[in-house]
Amino acid sequence: MDAVVVSREHAVELSRLRRLFRENADGQEQLKIWERDFIRQSSFVPGDPQATAWNEGKRYFVLQLLDALDLAEQPMAVEEPVKEEAVYG
Repeated sequence: MDAVVVSREHAVELSRLRRLFRENADGQEQLKIWERDFIRQSSFVPGDPQATAWNEGKRYFVLQLLDALDLAEQPMAVEEPVKEEAVYG
């Protein structure tokens, strides 16, 4: 499997997320609660589009977090920043 190329900042962020939610019992438990409350239940609230949008926003946040955690489990290569002299001079 090829390594995913990420910036140094993104690699640090992914590492922190992995530690918080994959390597920490409290984080694992919180993630299970969010999955139960925001993903496995319908976000639709009949007759209340604002509540539906609010619930969908919470669902979207947890889905994005799960995607980031999946990415954090992949092999990563940190891209080297482009030096300004190479571009301009």
